[in-house]
Amino acid sequence: MINKDEINRNTRRSISWLKNVLRKAELVELDSCKQKRLLEQKCKVCYYVDDGISGQAFTDSICIVCGDIITNATTDTDKVCKKCSKEYNLCCHCGGNISLQLI
Repeated sequence: MINKDEINRNTRRSISWLKNVLRKAELVELDSCKQKRLLEQKCKVCYYVDDGISGQAFTDSICIVCGDIITNATTDTDKVCKKCSKEYNLCCHCGGNISLQLI
């Protein structure tokens, strides 16, 4: 049977999660690290929202544009190499448009 303490614990967890979501939305809206984000060739979502949960292991992935091998410092791999992401205005991590514009 559920009790008052469990209900309150679940409620606190939900409130904490909601605050985290709202904080990330504010970061996306403000884009206060825009220069750094663009230097890293990432869209707002990958830079501010993606938690990047990964393991610590060098992991190779293949660029979805040119097929070159990308060496990543973690298991949270990029989809596009830096050269192609700059050339085609793509987020190196997710492979979408860096400005979140549909084409």
